[in-house]
Amino acid sequence: MIELTEEQQRAISEEDPPRVLDPATRATYFLVRCDLYERLRAVFDDLPDASVLINELMAEDDAHDPYLDMYQNSGGQRA
Repeated sequence: MIELTEEQQRAISEEDPPRVLDPATRATYFLVRCDLYERLRAVFDDLPDASVLINELMAEDDAHDPYLDMYQNSGGQRA
């Protein structure tokens, strides 16, 4: 664990959420409190995988496609 200096503590209190720059890579990070991170992680862990969402959307679209049977029976070729 990294302990903040007094100067760093003052700097992070000026921005919410504070941004931190890695000088070696120039990558920017958000610095969030552990309790907030745990809450965010719990929300994201509960979200379905993107492939699940895509399958659900495609199933909804297929349910309303009057030509779906024709596509499936013709091997994907339109008559």
